[in-house]
Amino acid sequence: MKFVFSGLVRIGKNLEKFEREIEAGSEGEARERLYSLFGSEHRAKRRWIRIDSVKKLVEKNG
Repeated sequence: MKFVFSGLVRIGKNLEKFEREIEAGSEGEARERLYSLFGSEHRAKRRWIRIDSVKKLVEKNG
């Protein structure tokens, strides 16, 4: 399943909008992966990441 997360993240002293597509087995797993990616790429703490919306993408067969 794919999920699209959007919200705000604090990078340095700036708040920046983000939209990320994450592939995972569940929404909870995708959320954890999102936190992990921002932490490793930008050293962002979990409390600096605000998720405003989550959309589940429906895969079309055929």
